Amino acid sequence: MLSAEGGRKISRVLTPALFVLGGIAISQYRENRQLKWRSQQYYQWLGLMLNANQKLYLKNQELAHKASHDQLTGLLNKQSWKEIIEQRQASGKPFGVIFMDMNAFKAVNDSPAHGHEVGDELLANFGTHLRESFRREHDALARGASRYGGDEFGFIVDFDNSAEQRAGSPETQMAHTLDYLRAVVDGFTAWQDPSIIELGFGFAVGGALWSPDNPVSTRQLLGQADAAMYTDKRQQGGAR
Repeated sequence: MLSAEGGRKISRVLTPALFVLGGIAISQYRENRQLKWRSQQYYQWLGLMLNANQKLYLKNQELAHKASHDQLTGLLNKQSWKEIIEQRQASGKPFGVIFMDMNAFKAVNDSPAHGHEVGDELLANFGTHLRESFRREHDALARGASRYGGDEFGFIVDFDNSAEQRAGSPETQMAHTLDYLRAVVDGFTAWQDPSIIELGFGFAVGGALWSPDNPVSTRQLLGQADAAMYTDKRQQGGAR
């Protein structure tokens, strides 16, 4: 049995040790709390940095989109569209270019009953109509659709060379694409107010082919497509 004196001796030995161990435990606890606080600060900082980077990325994407797209229609602008054409020419693969023009758009703008505000609405609504139609049925056309300027629009046709027997020659595929676009714009025209249609509102469409066998310049290619479009406009008796 432990005597009182023995207990006191043990106490004298253990007490300092317990104080030391207690101090170590408190110090460790403080260090752990400080480490936890630093970790929380780090993750908060990391979150802020990631959030800032995401905002910067989205802002850059927005600026890039504004620089390459027409703000009224949401389609590619003229400069970006021509750059894509030049890239297609550099690839050496056949492709087509289509121009489309609104008939009687000037008459709509000049009409006291409509004016430029209605003209701008037509352009904006047509851009939306094209994007929605292409998204459902023709993604390739969506990537190369542009507002070339004013009431004139441009499209790039990439030919399906891997399935030529099914899709046909570039000339056949071009004809099919022209028919498809005419159906798309006929649908848009049918939704317009009768007073706009009475002015002769509609669309003229024409295209041209580029191939390594006919390596015309961008200017010549666009000139050919433009001439084909105006031939279609004259055949319709369409007004500018």
